[in-house]
Amino acid sequence: MPTMATIFRAKEETPKGPFSPGVLSDAFMVLQYTVANGRFKDEGRNSARRLGVLPGMGSSGSNRSRGLKASGKALPSFAVALALSVLCFQVLPADTLAESVLQSAALAAIAGGGVAFGKPTAFRRARVTRTSLGGWAPFVLGVGMVAGAALWWLAGFRPADVSLSGATVVRVVLVLSSCLMVGVFEEGVFRVLALEAFVPRLGALRVAVASAILFGMLHASFGEAEALDGAVAWTQAILKPLQAGLFGFFMAAWYLKGCGLWGLVGVHAVFDLVYLGPLMLMTGGQPAYVTGSPADLAILAGTTVLLLAPACAAWKAVRNAPGSNGSQT
Repeated sequence: MPTMATIFRAKEETPKGPFSPGVLSDAFMVLQYTVANGRFKDEGRNSARRLGVLPGMGSSGSNRSRGLKASGKALPSFAVALALSVLCFQVLPADTLAESVLQSAALAAIAGGGVAFGKPTAFRRARVTRTSLGGWAPFVLGVGMVAGAALWWLAGFRPADVSLSGATVVRVVLVLSSCLMVGVFEEGVFRVLALEAFVPRLGALRVAVASAILFGMLHASFGEAEALDGAVAWTQAILKPLQAGLFGFFMAAWYLKGCGLWGLVGVHAVFDLVYLGPLMLMTGGQPAYVTGSPADLAILAGTTVLLLAPACAAWKAVRNAPGSNGSQT
């Protein structure tokens, strides 16, 4: 989601309480395991038997089996991509729309390079699949569209306010570019690389939950809530990571059930475009997570509640899949 860049504007902002790093301990156990002998090891050798949830595995399972055997590269790729993305957030500003696009381009390049090295077959998989989770994609996009229209209206903008000047055309191109590149970055790192790196060891359900928590943490804005210091602001600061986590969990489950990278990127980009695009177009910048506005809070709460439905469907799909709890050692 585009405005995750605002998380790194204030370096002193550190998620606390329920968002502490301890919640991800299960996911990073595999990192400690694989570096114990001074080198990364491939943990995907027997994954076809353990997992029935990775993309490409139907009744035969051959395609998914081949994909997991390269997971030894996915782990270092994920670690490096995550570190470089944090550095990118710190070094490259995103105060204006143009700066945000430049930052997003760098992040997309990081993710693309990581996927190319760690999971190159992700670029060649089917864009979308006809699964029960895929049927939820229009609903998720509808939630984003309704929320975006409401935010646009509450901000006081009307269709008559939009002009077809050259500056507007440039801004439209920037908004489209930002949404697309953020989709490449977030789906490449937090879905493809994270899942391919850890699922073979820890199982689909655990890793999908952990990746969703990490994704939600990156959308926290406790510094902004502290600056505004109000009940509405703090509620927004708590709900935004939850909303992002629900979205991330659905996308993770959809990848595990067969959706390709470009299908995820497409849905993610369109969701950002219809949800945040109107405000980005009108203001020329990234919308803030925390505003202190009761109306903004109502929209955020509404989208969070609505995203519970696809997230629950995703939970059932991953929980009931073979090997969802990982291997036994």
